[in-house]
Amino acid sequence: MEFDEQSAAKREELFVRAFIVPEKRERYLEFLKKPKRRGEILGRMYHMLDVIPARMLPVANRDQSPDAVESCLRQKGAGKTCYAISPNDALDRKEFLLREALERLTAEDGVAVLCCLPGRLAYYKAEAGQYVLTNSAEGLY
Repeated sequence: MEFDEQSAAKREELFVRAFIVPEKRERYLEFLKKPKRRGEILGRMYHMLDVIPARMLPVANRDQSPDAVESCLRQKGAGKTCYAISPNDALDRKEFLLREALERLTAEDGVAVLCCLPGRLAYYKAEAGQYVLTNSAEGLY
């Protein structure tokens, strides 16, 4: 399901304000809103977004299957759906069933942020690794 511009912008703002380092937030928000600049932020996803390190929980190699990631996210409160931010147009600014999005990312070896609980819980798959992003201090498992 695609989001209208206002709903998409709100979801993205909640993600940026919760997980991106303070000194980069305004730039991310500005660039994500402008179609000509959006690609610059989305292109960073391949390597590493400017995420607050304390909010990143690395997913161990043995736990990177869609089943394991979904289980972890559900334990942390994720629902059935998620909102995707991705350089892949087929994923970007769309809502998916969480399971479907995880399977697509694995099958396509793609990169994306899946926002599970706006501003509270997300999954980030980059070329360098996979991460659960959370405001919670609890560990991955």
